[in-house]
Amino acid sequence: MSALTGNIVALGNSITQGAGLSATQNYPALLTASLGSAWQVFNAGHSGETTPQLLANFANYAQVHYTSRAVRNILVVNEVGNDLIGGASEATARASMQALIAHARALGWLAYFATTTPRSVPNFSAGQQTAANNINDFFRNNPSERDGFIDWAADANLSDPTNVTYYQDGVHPTAAGAVILASLVSAAL
Repeated sequence: MSALTGNIVALGNSITQGAGLSATQNYPALLTASLGSAWQVFNAGHSGETTPQLLANFANYAQVHYTSRAVRNILVVNEVGNDLIGGASEATARASMQALIAHARALGWLAYFATTTPRSVPNFSAGQQTAANNINDFFRNNPSERDGFIDWAADANLSDPTNVTYYQDGVHPTAAGAVILASLVSAAL
């Protein structure tokens, strides 16, 4: 078998999984279509899961897809929203993400952090949005904490979660929103 330019595991919550989208519309599927055969992409999005759950299941969700055939094994991770909704403090949510990234890096992954986009739903308070923004800023401003950075939250089209062109329900991207997520991941590679 020939070498791969890259092997990507997209690890996260329902946004990564593609809630409300067809199997070909979620951002990992769009990456697969756009990157070509020298890349492989796995969707390891799990609706409703928190960062500690993703870490606890890392062997089955991500490590199983690690391959020596790839020049680069890249983990694209997006999650803190469910942590915050579940009652985790900002400090705990950030520490959980740091632990997940450190674990992945120790196993040979290049860990790319994708920011949490704004949310407009009753179960996500202004304080939780501030905490998510602060965690985004932490990873934005501390490159030693990750190998790559994907700033979904800074995209002008994704800045308003009430915009029905890009959001289905104030959290989950539409097909048009997923195109933006995928393009930002591709640009970061």
